Amino acid sequence: MSDIDTEQLIEEQVYKAFTRVLEGEERKEGVHISNLKYDCLRMGYYSLTRERRYDLEGMLRMGFGTLIHEFELAPNSQHEKPLDEDLNEDGWRGIYGTPDEYWQGIVIDKKTTTNPPDKSMRHHHRKQVEMYGAILDDLGYSPIGGAIVYIDLSTPQIIVKDFPLGDVDFDAIREEIIDKKTTLDMCLEVDSPPERNISFLCQYCDFVKQCFWDDVEDDIDG
Repeated sequence: MSDIDTEQLIEEQVYKAFTRVLEGEERKEGVHISNLKYDCLRMGYYSLTRERRYDLEGMLRMGFGTLIHEFELAPNSQHEKPLDEDLNEDGWRGIYGTPDEYWQGIVIDKKTTTNPPDKSMRHHHRKQVEMYGAILDDLGYSPIGGAIVYIDLSTPQIIVKDFPLGDVDFDAIREEIIDKKTTLDMCLEVDSPPERNISFLCQYCDFVKQCFWDDVEDDIDG
């Protein structure tokens, strides 16, 4: 067997192994906070309606991320805390979410990456933590801060970006959550993606090809 065949065989087996890891994740059907954290709702729409396909790098990143999420970072934290455990099976106003950890008022979210932020945290990562905080606040908890733990798989290194939640307008965040959920529900009902919000994040989006091709198809059909 040649070196090329061996390399290809091993790569395929690694891909299959991490595919099994990702397929083993239990996730409730419906809209999740992770579908609402972006300014562009198309990411959330496509993640609910299209199959996500990863290249090997993406598969490794997501697979390692799934494994890392199984471990607690903070002692005696509420680990993988589903928000709907305090409510009912329909979640918070029909929205599901699972903060990675909630510890002494700190909402902790873990992110595996090969491109960690240089200075500040990613805007949508902070938004996700703020959304978790707003819902926890509505459920009677008292979130006081957020921490995003970037686990860089390329270096490797761990970068922690923490920030206070005390000055966050949770009422405004909850209103944003509901507005986005309403828009997403309407788009899902008519099977049409929401308006695109073009930004630098498009280059990292798993659905960028579908996103722009959908509009081409609409022009052709029209």
